[in-house]
Order: sequence, then C-alpha cells, then structure tokens
Amino acid sequence: MVHRTLAATHGAIHRLRRETRGHAPVDRRQLGARGDRPRRFRRRRLARGRAPARAHLCRGDCAVPRTRGNLPDRQPQFPRARARLQRLPRRHRHSQGARDGHPARRARRHDFKDRTARRRRRGARAPRLFRQRTGSLHKPIIQNRMKTKTPSKKIPAAISTKGLLAGQVAVVTGGAQGIGEGIVLACARAGADIAFTYMGATPKSRAKAKRTAEAVRRIGRRVVFDIVDATSEQDTETFMQRVISELGRVDIMVNNVGGAGTVPEGGFAALPLDYWRSQLDKNFFSAVMYSRLAVRDMLRRRSGGSVINIGSIHTAKVFNTKFVPYSCAKQAMNQLTRDLAVELASKNIRVNCIAPGLIKTALTVGRYDAAWWSDISERIPMRRAGVPSEIGDVAVFLSSKQSSYLTGQIIYVDGGGADGGWKL
Repeated sequence: MVHRTLAATHGAIHRLRRETRGHAPVDRRQLGARGDRPRRFRRRRLARGRAPARAHLCRGDCAVPRTRGNLPDRQPQFPRARARLQRLPRRHRHSQGARDGHPARRARRHDFKDRTARRRRRGARAPRLFRQRTGSLHKPIIQNRMKTKTPSKKIPAAISTKGLLAGQVAVVTGGAQGIGEGIVLACARAGADIAFTYMGATPKSRAKAKRTAEAVRRIGRRVVFDIVDATSEQDTETFMQRVISELGRVDIMVNNVGGAGTVPEGGFAALPLDYWRSQLDKNFFSAVMYSRLAVRDMLRRRSGGSVINIGSIHTAKVFNTKFVPYSCAKQAMNQLTRDLAVELASKNIRVNCIAPGLIKTALTVGRYDAAWWSDISERIPMRRAGVPSEIGDVAVFLSSKQSSYLTGQIIYVDGGGADGGWKL
C-alpha cells in the first residue's frame, strides 16, 4: 500500500516538474509513473548516474519545482552510483533531468545510432524500431522510408562513345532526317566513316541531306550520300559499289528506310494490293537487298560485322489496325533478323533489330497536334516520347565490341510503351 502511494505521489511530482519546464501536460495513462517501472529500469537509472524515484521521495526535495541548471541534486545520491559515474566517459555522464535539448542526451542518442549501425554491419540483429523523445511521448522513427517518384521528362545527356567505332564504315539507309539522322551522327561521333541514302528528289530533301553530311564533316569523318530508290535492286547495288570504292569496306549496315506512308481509308477489306506491295518493298525487301550486299563484302574480307534492322513497336502488340501492312512488313523483318543471326553467327557477323516506340521527329511532330502529344506522353510509362539520338546510342552499342556476344535480338526502345498498354 505504501509503495503504491509513493508511486502515485512521484507521478504527480514528475508531471508538475515537466509543466514547470514548459513541457505539455503528460497523460499518466500514456507515459506512466516512474514508480510503476520494474526494478531493472531503476538499476539502469543508477548506472547512468540517476537516482531512483524512492530516494528522491525520502530526501523530500522533489516537491520543489526544478528548472534547468543549478539543480541541487545533480549527482547520484549513493556513493556506489557516484563512483560508477566517474568511471564513465564524459559524454556518458548524463545528468538527472536532461531532456531532448541537452547535449548529453543528444550524444547518447547518436551513440546509440552508431552502435546500431555497427551491429548491422557485423550481421547482428538490430532493434526493430529506434525510438527518441518527441514532445511528451515516445514516438517511433521509421527510417529508409521509400518515396514514390514521378518519372523525369528531362532527356538525359548523350553517353560518350568516342572511339568505339574507330576505323569502321557504317551504311545507313534513309539517313538524312529523323531516326536515320540520329544514327548517322551517333556513329560519326563514335569514329566511323558514314555513307547514307535518302529518298525524294525534292529540293527540301536534298537540303536536309546536305545539312546532315555537313554535320558529319564537322565531326571530322568522311561521308558519302546519294538519293537512292530503296525498292530498286539496281539502285541499291550501284550505291553499295560506290561506298566500297570510296570508303573501302562495309562494317556496319543499318536498314532504317521505311514508313507507313499515307494509309488508304476503308479498313482491311478496302486496302488495295498495290499498297500492300509498296509496304513490303519499302519496309522488308529493301532490308533484304542491302543486307545481302553488305554481308557479301563482310564474307569476302572475313572481318565480321554488324547488321542492324530498324523495326517497330507495332510488332509487340496491336496498337492501331490501320497499319496492318506496315506491321506485317516489320514482323517479317524481325524473323529475318533471327534467321540471319543464326546463319551468320559462325562468321562473326551479328544481326540485331531495334524496335523504336514513339520518337519525336520532324515527321511525327507535324502529323499530330500539341493536345495529342500531351495525351499520349502521359500514357507512356516514362511520360515522354523518345528522340533520335537515343536510337543512335543503341545502334552504336550494337555495332561495337561491347555487344560482341549479342545477336538475333529484338530490342524495344520505347520508354516502356510495349508493356504499358497505350494505343495510338
């Protein structure tokens, strides 16, 4: 009975002390009185240089409201506890009544964090939660909480590829603008001499080709370019012979020319066969003709090489049924990639395919308005469209020795669009 009375009295004194120091009132049901604690806590208080609750009550000086500094009973009341305190390092000599702002309490708290980190490094089992005083209650602090981040729409800086393709010759079809231009400039920066074709006998197309060629020359590489009909076997053979004559060899063949063009209206039943043939000629048979001529030169020199086909995200799933002929032609290119990779692997000729997603080029920007771009970008997992230079970086990787064990692969460069479920 006496013990309970002493415990209740000490609890009331403790709350009075805290209110005098400016703390919020303490709810005894949440914190509990000091006298209610088990005996082991009292032993810990002695080890830290703090007297037990019953000793304060026996002295009779705890009824006096305390303030910070100049406390009459800073030292422990018992000689054994005082001697133990003197043997401790200075940072562990915690005075009675020290709170959150006291340097000794802060030092002990940081020391506990250090000891916990050391135990984790040794593989020991650390406490489940680390608690510190916040106000009048003990509240848990949960560390390493994961934060959800929205994807950045900022396009990362280009990776330095200087020298990866030094001494090699890269042929890129349809390389005057768009994705082809991005591949041409990326290969030139990596050290390769460039040959590219373009379509369209208009002054505008010629001006774009000259602009791309001047950019290659400013980088310091040789360049050969000409207008070539990708569906003509004779034109492709003439151009490849010129490349070998002027640049000496073909190490990298990039089949980029293609596109859906203007799709006739009326759906599958109304699509004319001429449109089907034109799509297959431009998107599939052009790759067959250029690849055959490039592989002949690689086999003749026994030097190996790399063939890169530019496919499409439309081969991953059905995005728009208007592009059925285009999708079928690109799917045929995927199978061509796999078959050639197996046949030419023993000759050290690697064949891979890049399947771009939505890429911002002059052609695609002019085709859709700003509202469409904003809407479609929000449905792509990375929240933006790609740029031609990002396709060029992948082409350089597939052409270099860094991918020496990679062949027969279809690589989707689409910001997650093939798996994101968006539709055109």
